[in-house]
Amino acid sequence: MKELIGRIARSVAPRTMTNLETITRFDAEYEQHGARILMYERELRELRREIDSMRREQRRVVELYDAVFEHARRNGGAAGRAAAQDRAAQDDSEVTTDR
Repeated sequence: MKELIGRIARSVAPRTMTNLETITRFDAEYEQHGARILMYERELRELRREIDSMRREQRRVVELYDAVFEHARRNGGAAGRAAAQDRAAQDDSEVTTDR
């Protein structure tokens, strides 16, 4: 009975039957690959979450570097100049004692 209806449909609407057969074939392929596609989609979502997390961490690292260098510029810069002046004074005293 199914074969008879198939033959009648092919003779009445051959293009429609060809399209239906193609869709059926794609559905079968999708069933085979559907689980794999879902797995890839899950992996992509997970990777995107990890990338977003890494970007947030990178921003934090940059902010910390900026804060450290700003602190060093404000506080360490003055101490660095003082240390350089102390070294210069020490060098002068060594020069005067050698003479």
